[in-house]
Amino acid sequence: MKTIRKHVESFVLLFTILLLFQSCVLYEKSSVSLEWAATQNRKAKVITIDQQTYKFKNIRSEDDQFYGIKESKGEIIKTLLQADKLKKINLQNKGASTIGTIATTLGALVGVIIIWYFIDTGGGNWIDFSE
Repeated sequence: MKTIRKHVESFVLLFTILLLFQSCVLYEKSSVSLEWAATQNRKAKVITIDQQTYKFKNIRSEDDQFYGIKESKGEIIKTLLQADKLKKINLQNKGASTIGTIATTLGALVGVIIIWYFIDTGGGNWIDFSE
C-alpha cells in the first residue's frame, strides 16, 4: 500500500507542476502599434508611460478607438487604450510559448521521474563517488 501511495504522490506532483505552467505566455521583444495589434488577434502585454503593465486577451478596434479585451469570471471587460498614454505593446510569441510550455512540461516530467526514483529506492546508489 505504501508503494502505491508513493506513486500517487509523484503523479499528483507532476500534474500540479503541469497545471502551474499551462498559463506560460512569452511575448515578442519588439513593440508594435495599436493598429497592428488590433489586426493580429493575439494576447498582448501593454506597458503605459507610468510603468503600469496590463495583459489582454486581445486588442480590438471599435469606432476608431482601441480596447484591450480581458475575460474575468465569464464576463468580457473592455479597457479603453489611448495611444498617447502607452509606452509599449508586445504581442504573444506563439511559437516560443509553445516551445516553452513543452520544455517546461518535459523538465517537470524528468524532475518527477528523478524524485520518484529516489523515493522508490530510498536514495539509491545513483552516483557512486567511492571510486
